[in-house]
Amino acid sequence: MSGMIDRLVRWAAIIGGLALILLTCLTVLDVSLRYLFNRPLFGGQDVAELILLVAVSQSFAYCGRTGGHVSLDILGFVSGIRVTRAADIVVRIVSFAVMALLTWRCLENGIDAAEYGEATNLLMIPLYPFYFVLSAGFGLYGLVLLFEFFELFSDSGKFLPPMKK
Repeated sequence: MSGMIDRLVRWAAIIGGLALILLTCLTVLDVSLRYLFNRPLFGGQDVAELILLVAVSQSFAYCGRTGGHVSLDILGFVSGIRVTRAADIVVRIVSFAVMALLTWRCLENGIDAAEYGEATNLLMIPLYPFYFVLSAGFGLYGLVLLFEFFELFSDSGKFLPPMKK
């Protein structure tokens, strides 16, 4: 199970990384055209926002799985391992609930956006596929959190380290 989740997380991170490269190229092109020829890309802002959404949403799970999110270990200094472990369990449950809620709301918003024809301002790019991409990113991170929750109880109570970078 761990291998399958780690592969999904890596593929999502690759998609996010490729989106970031594309965003960088788009920004360089837009800025170059603006300052060299006084002709910025029409709709460049619309496209940049959507690419940024893909880049960030597809990177959540990788960052969480590799331990890249900001965390504080103050509780570990003040209390023992049992309190720290209990806090890890609570944090994962609450975070999973938040990710499940965000996944559900993004799915609903995507369906509504498709029904009502929501689109970007200038280029009229439909927004509903991007709601689904965002939902997939939240859902994958929720799956990672759920998997890590169950990892807390495996191997005689030892928490397994996150996947290697």
